[in-house]
Amino acid sequence: MHQLKTVIRDVIDEPILTEDGDEIDAIFGYKSIDDRIVNSPALVGTAALLMDEITKRAVAMYFGDV
Repeated sequence: MHQLKTVIRDVIDEPILTEDGDEIDAIFGYKSIDDRIVNSPALVGTAALLMDEITKRAVAMYFGDV
């Protein structure tokens, strides 16, 4: 996916925290990917976030924290 270059739209001086406590310190330039009509970067990003959440839940279930 590196051949489909994109840009960071903005770098944030003070990171923003998501509801889960993850820090956001930059805003991604999604329009440049969307202009190339390539869905794989968005799908990979979504899949990575989903797999991270599924892993957390599976570990919690395994150790009986649910």
